[in-house]
Amino acid sequence: MNKQGLKILLIFPVVVLLICGFIIVDTYLRESVPIAENPTPDPLEAELSAMISRYENGETSFIDLSAITSFSWDRLYVFGPYTPLSSLESTVGRSWRNICFTQIDVLEGYDLLVFTKNKRVVRCLEYLADKYEFSLLESYSSGFSIQEARFVLDENKTVIWTGDK
Repeated sequence: MNKQGLKILLIFPVVVLLICGFIIVDTYLRESVPIAENPTPDPLEAELSAMISRYENGETSFIDLSAITSFSWDRLYVFGPYTPLSSLESTVGRSWRNICFTQIDVLEGYDLLVFTKNKRVVRCLEYLADKYEFSLLESYSSGFSIQEARFVLDENKTVIWTGDK
């Protein structure tokens, strides 16, 4: 047997052992990390859901996003499911990459709310659209100022801008 054949014969078992080792470690890690059945929601998500509930219960006449945010922002943008990340970038700039860890480009059933301050992204929220859908607001490509960020629900529980009423 030549040197080339001997090298392949010796390297092959080592490669197989390494691959098996990675599979075993990966399986162990996946099984040993508990996944919460009901993870704690994002505080902003909880506040938004509470605001929507107050609106539905007639406690408030509109859903006012400026009333539930604890951070400073001046503009809100909404992106629907499967929005390409290039569209996100062309609308709000590159600053989203440091703040938003989103998969909106492949997510179904989520809307992405992006808050900016001085044209820089300060906060993002992937909001599950199983009850309330924000994605129709995506058509307002210039977003909403903090004063404009007041919404209502239509009969289908779709969030609509009060400026259209």
